[in-house]
Amino acid sequence: MNIVKKCGVVALKSALIFLVSALLAVFFMFLAYLLPTDKMMKNAETSSEILLSEGNYRYLITGDASSRLDNFTDSIMISEAIYDGNESVIFRAMKNQFSGHGVEGLSSQINGDIQENNYSRYWNGYLIFLKPLLLVLNIKGIRILNIVLQSLLVAMVCFFLFKKAKQVIVPYLLSVFLINPMAVSQSMQFSSVFYIFNIAMLLILLFYEKIKQKNYLGYFFLGVGIVTSFFDFLTYPVATLVMPLVLVMWFDDADNIKDKFLTAFKTGVFWAVGYFGFWIAKWCIGSMITGENLITGALEQAKYRTTGDVSYEANKLLVRLPFILNTNPFINLRNIIAVAVCLVLFVAMIVALRKQYKFSWVAFFGFIVIALLPVLWYLVLSNHSFVHYWFTFRTYIGTIFAVTTLMVYGFKDLKIKKGVSYEG
Repeated sequence: MNIVKKCGVVALKSALIFLVSALLAVFFMFLAYLLPTDKMMKNAETSSEILLSEGNYRYLITGDASSRLDNFTDSIMISEAIYDGNESVIFRAMKNQFSGHGVEGLSSQINGDIQENNYSRYWNGYLIFLKPLLLVLNIKGIRILNIVLQSLLVAMVCFFLFKKAKQVIVPYLLSVFLINPMAVSQSMQFSSVFYIFNIAMLLILLFYEKIKQKNYLGYFFLGVGIVTSFFDFLTYPVATLVMPLVLVMWFDDADNIKDKFLTAFKTGVFWAVGYFGFWIAKWCIGSMITGENLITGALEQAKYRTTGDVSYEANKLLVRLPFILNTNPFINLRNIIAVAVCLVLFVAMIVALRKQYKFSWVAFFGFIVIALLPVLWYLVLSNHSFVHYWFTFRTYIGTIFAVTTLMVYGFKDLKIKKGVSYEG
């Protein structure tokens, strides 16, 4: 098959995936908006009282930026879920109206003061879960459910890592620990990406060989990008690319730098097409359904988040180089101890098993390319990454995972005793 024909087939299949995904997205949003909002009001009211008592930005640990919750956005999410206008169901499913901003806005809405706002530039896919959950749970119950589900998900990833790539368990757990998983579970808006990248990692662990044999790796990451665009509220989305891509790089048997780079580049392009392309799809589909121009406002906001100025910040360098500021939430005693313990263990293994440690420049290049993707993300979305550094810092989970996995890659073929291999 010549290159032109091959590219045409890939483009056609990708377009089909996009079309099916868009139809499903609209369909599920339509179904979510069919649910009766009056039956959500009791749990929404209780949630509002809880969030109002905590404030917009509660800290689980005083002064620890990584423990800061985003009750402001969670309140908007609940406001969207219970908003009930006179428009058609499909109109509301695309317009995604809500009332006030933050905990005070939600409280006012509960008390009957309705002011129309909208987040039509996002898909707001989390509503397909949040709306049904509010029928039976308030924010406290949702947080408990998050703790249970996210803990089970981490345990499942560790279980399959133990079976397929034992050496990667510690890098994975360290990466998750450093982004403060408790804060993630307590904020709905932080949770979407956490679920997506862990599920993507599970799928790679379970089906990597089949995906590779059928040459579906690009389509897989296209799908991951689409799902991320559908559910995420612009938090740390690139983690859904980098985390599973690290596993791909671990299992990839390419023995030259060119192939490693092409794997990272191609999957990155597919993910980006899925992620950004599905955003644009929402603007276009939403405009057609609502009869309003959603594209102009979305593009203006996109421009602001990439190049917008932060007038109150005197140090313009930090605004343009947000990857520096985003390291700040990691600096606390808890993380320092965790990193120190892992480094001591790594050095001890190097000393004890130095003859079996195999450094690979090919692997080094592959993992470093992946590790730099979050930095590139920070540079592109400089305004957003600066203003919201206290949660966008979690984008660095990919860098941490890539670097620490590179460190243990030399032990990939480690043999503890004759006949027992710990190959990934």
